[in-house]
Amino acid sequence: MAAGKTYEPISTTTVSGTPTSVSLSPPSTYTDLKIVVWHSTAFADNLNARFNSDTAANYRYQLYTQQTASVTNTTYIEFNYGDAVNSSYDIDILNYNNAVAYKGVQARIAPSSWIATSTTATWNGTAAITDILLRIGAAGTQTFPNGTLITLFGIKAA
Repeated sequence: MAAGKTYEPISTTTVSGTPTSVSLSPPSTYTDLKIVVWHSTAFADNLNARFNSDTAANYRYQLYTQQTASVTNTTYIEFNYGDAVNSSYDIDILNYNNAVAYKGVQARIAPSSWIATSTTATWNGTAAITDILLRIGAAGTQTFPNGTLITLFGIKAA
């Protein structure tokens, strides 16, 4: 039997204007996090994330599409195919509050004009995640389209 409601909405942001990044600050009261991003206007490039202002090459990810691409030791985690309209991202950050272990990330991307893709990643930081920075494009200089919806959920252990 289920332990009850485990997903709790923490914050919802509807992007207005043209910001180059969106920052999320999760409280330390959950086991895992889920970020859901939906946009009706195509992103100029792929969505990516950084944790705790870490700009060093402490991220490792693998994209799964028609052609699998592996990337190691980068300065962010990339989530592919944001350039399609009406796309959604479902991003899970596991053990984000653990101050000993590396953090695992799993994402499913459902673009309207491509096949579904996924990303598996690790952040090689052992600090608890207190800040998540979402950006568009490797340089982080592209802007989020007006109306992009970003919801952060906390997940309690079942």
